[in-house]
Amino acid sequence: MVYELNNFFVSFSLLWDQEINLTLLKEYLGEYAIVERVTNLSGQYDLAICFIDENNSLFDTNIYMIDKHKARFVNNQLFIGRKEVNSEEILFTKRLLIDLINRFFERKGGVFLHSSSVVSEGNTVLFIGDKGTGKTTNMLYLLNNYNLAYSSNERTGLILSSDKIVSYGNPARINVRANTLKLNKLLKDKLWDCIDKSKYQQFITTNLSRDCSERLVISFNDLANKLGVQIVPSSKLKIIFNLIYEPNIVFDFEEVEYKEMKHFIESSVIDGVFPQREVLNKIFPIHATDVKDILDSDEICYYNIYQDGTRDNSSEVYKILKRKM
Repeated sequence: MVYELNNFFVSFSLLWDQEINLTLLKEYLGEYAIVERVTNLSGQYDLAICFIDENNSLFDTNIYMIDKHKARFVNNQLFIGRKEVNSEEILFTKRLLIDLINRFFERKGGVFLHSSSVVSEGNTVLFIGDKGTGKTTNMLYLLNNYNLAYSSNERTGLILSSDKIVSYGNPARINVRANTLKLNKLLKDKLWDCIDKSKYQQFITTNLSRDCSERLVISFNDLANKLGVQIVPSSKLKIIFNLIYEPNIVFDFEEVEYKEMKHFIESSVIDGVFPQREVLNKIFPIHATDVKDILDSDEICYYNIYQDGTRDNSSEVYKILKRKM
């Protein structure tokens, strides 16, 4: 069974030797990739991916291991050993496809920033900053209060395309601090059915640091459905907000130039491949792209946002982005 996977930046041909739950795979990928069954392959592909029985003799030599699955790369074909047909394997397939999309996005000159992003009037607004400064919090407040579109959490890809800087979201789960929901009852009520309530009670009664790793997990589909927002994977980059935790300032901001933001942007650069599948970096090595080549542009507005995290400042952030749109 032959399929095609297409998104804005890459195209793969896919082959499964057994039936798969394509509906579930499409649900996992959401708006970020289109997977369709075909009778004839339609064009040129970045990569051919073949999911075959892990006992195939092809895996006798020169294999890699990806999440305990056998893999072999031969002549632009990536062979993945299948174990059994179940939802867990579909989840593995989804994660693998996302990482491969990211890897080829980077091979074409893109970079990923540790960030969250929303889309307003067809333009991407990006939040960068250290752990605990409010990247996810500001994203959630804007989605909830102003019905902006959701693009990405944790990482956003940026690439120069047709003389404009284009963002590419990353379909991954959203990790939310319990305190974010505690401080915003309306948001908590909307997302209450999507979170682990026992973990919420545990985290909310524990004195956790701002950069703690203990987060509540929400799927990007649940986020979109519960807040009633669109998912927009790709759009033109317009604003980068650099969030800075300042315990003595409730809210303040300053517009800066790229040279003043450069250090913060460079420190936010991350690999598009998630750590569990770093073996893909060996199979598909890339040469790093200098962020200056992409982001040093008069088309982008840069802001430092100072806040202490004690209140919802989305109205102030929204005023800034509306002035620039």
